[in-house]
Amino acid sequence: MSPERLSKFDAIFYYTDNRRVAMQIGVGLPVDGPVDVERYVRWVTPRINGMPKLRMQLTPAPFGLQRPAWTSADHFDISRHVLAHEMPSPGDDEQLRRLVEGLIYERLPHDVPLWRLHIINGCEDGNAMLLLHTHHCMADGEGIIEIFNVLLEAQPVGESSAPRASKAGLSREAHADRPLHGVRAMFSRDGRRRLGVLARYARARGPRFPFTRPASGRMNIAWRRLSLKTLQTISRAYETTATDVVLASLGAAVDTYAAQRNVEVKGRSLLLQIPANVRLPDRYGELGNELTMLPGVVPLGIEDPVERLQRVAAYNRELKELDMATVIHGMMGAAFGLATPPGQALLCKTMVSKPFLHMARMTGLPPQEHALMSSVVMPSLRYSIAGQSITGIINLIACQFNMGFAFSPVTYDGGVMLTLSVDAENFGNPDAFMDDTMSGIEELHERASSATGNVSGV
Repeated sequence: MSPERLSKFDAIFYYTDNRRVAMQIGVGLPVDGPVDVERYVRWVTPRINGMPKLRMQLTPAPFGLQRPAWTSADHFDISRHVLAHEMPSPGDDEQLRRLVEGLIYERLPHDVPLWRLHIINGCEDGNAMLLLHTHHCMADGEGIIEIFNVLLEAQPVGESSAPRASKAGLSREAHADRPLHGVRAMFSRDGRRRLGVLARYARARGPRFPFTRPASGRMNIAWRRLSLKTLQTISRAYETTATDVVLASLGAAVDTYAAQRNVEVKGRSLLLQIPANVRLPDRYGELGNELTMLPGVVPLGIEDPVERLQRVAAYNRELKELDMATVIHGMMGAAFGLATPPGQALLCKTMVSKPFLHMARMTGLPPQEHALMSSVVMPSLRYSIAGQSITGIINLIACQFNMGFAFSPVTYDGGVMLTLSVDAENFGNPDAFMDDTMSGIEELHERASSATGNVSGV
């Protein structure tokens, strides 16, 4: 039986991994109370056996002539994957943040299965935090949820969970498994509009901020919690999505950042990569990557926050109407599939090299985005560990390419956790930028509350 090899999309994350920026996904899980590490290890060990990939490692092919394959580890030692830490007193939030920064962006060793779970006891008020990180070639955001179902206990909330289906209007014929779909889509009835969207994005003028430099690999982080009702109040008032609200608020924070550094932004835009789920219904429950990157545009230099929100919403609505996630996924599959595995590896390694990134920054060649924004809506589940509640989900994303920051809102259990990762060498203080983002949300909430007569706080 031939070994299971990385798919072409999984391989992108494997090939672009480097010693400056590891292509890894990190998740922080605050726990209500301390965690008995020995008890947890006894509980989770047999569950890991039910997901074989957690016990497998990647083996490169000779001379790189094929993509790497998943093979059983010679000896699986859980002590290399579940690691215990004790915070020194007083264990406050600042200490926790510094510890998380040091652990989550550490490059995973490639000679063992590509995941770790850190258990951090001694946090504020006697609580704990679980810190999970896996290599991106193993799983995307949806795959991480499947890993949660192994490492955590899950309890449905209310009625049965809604299916975590892509909203991209996918069909099997439209998927990147048939890569010419992306090319055919440009000659379909909506082809001209799709080309127009891509052309507008290519022409969008993005300021050259101090943080638009090759990522250093060192990240600082900040996170904040707010009520889901806050975003819902704004969304209902202006007929937008929660993601639109967060993107518009990011634009307000960038305007403040630019004003403090004398960067001209009037008539220009913040350019983002926005991951979109394109997983087919029968592929839920699997690991691997089934996502694409949508081109995000947030207008800058706009004084009226509602005007900015409405412009963001109109652009994102067009992306959905034209099924751009599917189209771009198909185009990526077609382009990447034309190369042999050695060619794929060379292309990916070139795109993350410092010389290429400096050239892209000076000439405006791709990748030219300022930041990455990943929005996650968790299924209707409440997680726990040994009966102790998981009180939030903190999605930790590394800055990549020339992107100076990465932002992620995660909806879970009636709340939203906003997480910001910034390049430690190029960006500056993440707390000030996060506070400005929260102020943007609060301003929109006040406007929406006044319009609807709802005066509840953020």
